[in-house]
Amino acid sequence: MHAFLTELDCLRPEDTVCCALSGGADSVCLLRCLLALSQEWKITLSAVHINHHLRGAESDRDAAFCRELCEALAVPLQILDVDAAQYARQMHCSEELAARTCRYEAFSQVQADWIATAHTASDNAETLVHRLIRGAGLHGLCAIPPRNGRFLRPLLTVTREQVEQYLAQLHQDFVTDSTNLTDQYTRNRIRHQIMPRMKELNPSVERTVSYT
Repeated sequence: MHAFLTELDCLRPEDTVCCALSGGADSVCLLRCLLALSQEWKITLSAVHINHHLRGAESDRDAAFCRELCEALAVPLQILDVDAAQYARQMHCSEELAARTCRYEAFSQVQADWIATAHTASDNAETLVHRLIRGAGLHGLCAIPPRNGRFLRPLLTVTREQVEQYLAQLHQDFVTDSTNLTDQYTRNRIRHQIMPRMKELNPSVERTVSYT
């Protein structure tokens, strides 16, 4: 991540960086990495957790985990509540789309120079496949950009496997969104069914997609 951020050449001393923290492995890894780099890069780090209130007690569990983690690491945390289910009903859209829309609207309340999100090389590859299936043109196949406005994706060259290995080395726990374990959503089917087949043909496919 250090090399990737150096290549992007966007962070400056005294910049404020807010880590979007879900409590999942990717975002916990991002928080720990940014914290490790914060003194060297002279950045001020904070975190934000968006509670979508879509999974009942599990959503509250995630918020509590993020609060306890940030307290242990002495990282200021802001928790923002959104009603994604109500938005989905009002806009007649899926809860998945509603959650994403509400999340980015909530991010607009965050006071920081940068908002770091934990998109990985694995997410990038899955997004490319998803867009290909939906019939995207060449522009759409560019997948996830490393920078977009004030949004920054420092883990975009790191795979999910590397994330879990890093957290294991730190003996750092995380929470798991139970909806990620099912094939209810298209992205999950891509993750569980298509990506393993692609990695049989090219074990480095996730990293290859994210080369900049």
